[in-house]
Amino acid sequence: MKTNTSVNLAAIPSQPSAVEQSPLQLGSRLVPAKIGRTNGTSVTVWIQCPTWCTEDHVDEPVRDVEDLAHYSATAGVSVYSFTNAGAVHELFAGIQSDPTASDARLRGAHISIEDRGGNDYAQLTPEMAEHLADELIGFASELRHLARIAQQANEVTKGRAA
Repeated sequence: MKTNTSVNLAAIPSQPSAVEQSPLQLGSRLVPAKIGRTNGTSVTVWIQCPTWCTEDHVDEPVRDVEDLAHYSATAGVSVYSFTNAGAVHELFAGIQSDPTASDARLRGAHISIEDRGGNDYAQLTPEMAEHLADELIGFASELRHLARIAQQANEVTKGRAA
């Protein structure tokens, strides 16, 4: 027995291609991301990821696609003391972006400065980061000046003790 299974193709709405739906933005690439509650129920999807992002979105899965965020490698500075073991102060800076944040400034690429404990974050626009960099250059210059004064003072003290 033969049945007629013809389909009216005109009744099926046409689907735009993936390229038509979301063209790849300049400065991004397609990468896999793991989404789901557990490894057993998670799925791998392809997302646009900024070229500066170093996050492994498969190795660091998130529960919901809205939880995806992008992070660059970080730069850091540590301050050690001759009276304490380990670093006393540490600051780290990197680029971040949270594509689904309610604050548009957090959706865009911005610089995040965090302290050693990772509890306090300062979110900076690129302009704010440039201003901070200028201040840190000035601070570094003043720190070098203080080091030279301390070195000279120690040499004078050593000369008196001899």
